[in-house]
Order: sequence, then C-alpha cells, then structure tokens
Amino acid sequence: MPDPLSSLIQKLPPWSAIIRGTLMRYRLPCQRPACPRCRPGGLKHGPYWYLSVKLNGKTRMRKLQDHHVPAVRQAIRHYHRWKKLSVRIFELNTQALLAKGQ
Repeated sequence: MPDPLSSLIQKLPPWSAIIRGTLMRYRLPCQRPACPRCRPGGLKHGPYWYLSVKLNGKTRMRKLQDHHVPAVRQAIRHYHRWKKLSVRIFELNTQALLAKGQ
C-alpha cells in the first residue's frame, strides 16, 4: 500500500505553476468628456482583466492581456490545490509526530 504522505506530495503542483491572487474584470471609463460609452449609465470600456496580489502587506493590481488570462486562472487553481493538499500533509505529519511520542 502506498504511503499516503508520498502520494499527496506527488499531487502537489510545481512551484513555478502557482500564483496566489485573484483575477478581476473591470469596465473603466476613458478620459474623453464626450465619449458616449462613458456617460452615466453607459457600458464603459473593456472588460479589462487584472490580477490582484498582496505583496508586503499592500494590494497590487496588474493589468493582463487577454491571452494571459487562461494561464493565470490555471495558476490560481494550482494555488488552491496546493493549499488544500498542504493542509492534509500538515495533518498527517502532526499525526505521525504524535504517534511517535506514545
């Protein structure tokens, strides 16, 4: 029977494929005063995609090109998978450590 800890570790995504952040989509007004899209109740321009990440206690927003969105979305999914698997690994490590002490 395979070791549960080893099988969980093998399921972890590679570090290079993980992003901790949030994808956000905005419609923004332009600076032209006569723009029909930007008038009150108008559609605005966009949508534009942004990646929101927290670095050193500050939220940073980075505008993304449309073709980067699928890869960023996948990297964020990898982060959530990593987090879920890591918690399970921590639990197994704790159980193993406590079992050694008995």
